[in-house]
Amino acid sequence: MKASAELSSNLQAVLVDMIELHLQGKQAHWNVVGKNFRDLHLQPLSRPEKLKRAQW
Repeated sequence: MKASAELSSNLQAVLVDMIELHLQGKQAHWNVVGKNFRDLHLQPLSRPEKLKRAQW
């Protein structure tokens, strides 16, 4: 049972980190400004899509 509790705790920590990374990526994506806005704004969209496909 100890291994299960430890595994659960570690998985919870990883989940929290992944959610935080996702939110930081969204924040960066929506705050892109400047001369190359369109190119920079479109670029990060491919990364989350690849991650979503990898999860399934």
